[in-house]
Amino acid sequence: MRLAAYLSRSRHGVFYFRWPIPQRLHPSRKRSHVRLSLRTRCPATAQRLSRALVLAGQSRIEAACAQAMKYVDIRQHVLDHFRGMLDRFKDGVDDSGPLGPVRYAALETTQGLADSDLDTWAGLIHPEGPDGLVQAFCAQRGIPAADLSAQHRAWLLDALRKGHHAFAKAALGHVDALERFDLDMPPGNAAGAGTADDDAASGQTQISYQEVVDQYFAEVARSGGVAVKTDADKRAALNLLAEITGDKTVAAITKADAQQAKQVLMQYPANRQKNRITRGKPLSEVLDLPGVPKIAAKTLNSYLSNMETFMGWAVRNGHADANHFAGMQVKVQRAKADQRDPFTDAQLARLYEHLIDNPMNLVKTDAAKWGSLVGMFTGMRLNEIAQLETADIKQVDGVWVIDVSDVGEGNRKRLKTAAADRRVPLHDRLIATGFLDFVEAQRDARQERLFPALSFCPKNGYGRAIGRWFNNTLLPKLGMKSKTLVFHSFRHTMNTRLYQADVPEAQIKAIIGHEQQGVSTGTYLKDGFRPAQLKAAIDRFEF
Repeated sequence: MRLAAYLSRSRHGVFYFRWPIPQRLHPSRKRSHVRLSLRTRCPATAQRLSRALVLAGQSRIEAACAQAMKYVDIRQHVLDHFRGMLDRFKDGVDDSGPLGPVRYAALETTQGLADSDLDTWAGLIHPEGPDGLVQAFCAQRGIPAADLSAQHRAWLLDALRKGHHAFAKAALGHVDALERFDLDMPPGNAAGAGTADDDAASGQTQISYQEVVDQYFAEVARSGGVAVKTDADKRAALNLLAEITGDKTVAAITKADAQQAKQVLMQYPANRQKNRITRGKPLSEVLDLPGVPKIAAKTLNSYLSNMETFMGWAVRNGHADANHFAGMQVKVQRAKADQRDPFTDAQLARLYEHLIDNPMNLVKTDAAKWGSLVGMFTGMRLNEIAQLETADIKQVDGVWVIDVSDVGEGNRKRLKTAAADRRVPLHDRLIATGFLDFVEAQRDARQERLFPALSFCPKNGYGRAIGRWFNNTLLPKLGMKSKTLVFHSFRHTMNTRLYQADVPEAQIKAIIGHEQQGVSTGTYLKDGFRPAQLKAAIDRFEF
């Protein structure tokens, strides 16, 4: 005998009944269930008992859902009802042709009646008045009317009257549109396009959520684009928003939707598509799972920030009336583990020794050795180093520099910010290590990229292998393993030491690749510092 999904058997052979509790009915908004022992080992008895429990469970859930209904839930029921009515009306008119005078007059009368007082309107719509109208609507929508509170009934009747008015207005607009013949109108819009007022009245928009998202990303790309990882993060956030709202149009997204999105993110699992427990499962089945870590607060805020940015763009471009995600981010106190510390002199000396002399045979690739040394003596970002081409190391005004840019073969080079496009002079000690000899050897071997063995990842660029080796192998083997010491600490170290050496802030930013501030450097210093100036500055880094 095949058991129902809500039945399970314990290791002792006793049957248990499991009934899910909807998340919105849980006091803490968590996914939960009721588990009861049926006190039988007989499958047939368990099936019989469970059928009675299912009926009782369905009845109680329906009643609880009705009592837990919010105004936004009632409004959505009414919107869906009249949208369906309007779609069927339009299909009928499109098939059968324009309305006759009697039906047209009836629509006008319907629109006028909706402006009268509620009892009069309800009495004309249903023979049993407001109570009959509520009963009929609830029966059609599957809502247990007996469990509605007086406030719910008042909300429902008011929404029905407004929805009836909006339907009549939109239906009349559709009929009027069929009578107009505008030869300048795009093909396919002559019949049923209606007007902007009709669209607003029916609560609909003529453009889908995905179409608005596509327009948004097209504009992002047109304005210069973003890093691949940033693009992926934005798309992940907007895909999740569509999953949460059920692909609502952007214009229909409400404050309640934004709050729901925040609540979902508070329970959202980390690495949803990588973890075998959550991979490929619908959203409702992956929230707040025991033993599955949730996304960090910083990641939660990243999702909300991307949603807020998108909705802000939608408002500015006429796709929405309000940005309901503004101010939704949670307050995060930055933990020490989230920060990066600079290396000490002793740590730098030890790293330098192992990168140059390799006494423990830890350095096994050119990318590991030279990538780390370049990071140590330039403060460049990991991916800026990993994506370098041999042509990027050049002389400018007699000074050897690394030309950090997104120009190169294959269109795979990228920069984090506009300020990252810069020329970083080679430190005297980096030159002394034989770095230029390594570059020349790569050129002689007809290598276009400086580190050709590094593979490309669309999301993270070329730097993954160096970062993993440095953080997970070199630092632990040298006794420097720490959450605050990583490859990126080279950047913090360079920044800190140059400040300590009294290098002007504007020159430090030019070396590190940070945006200049103020009128003098941010506005007027268009050509930047001369290579010789930055060479003198970077050589003041020492240990």
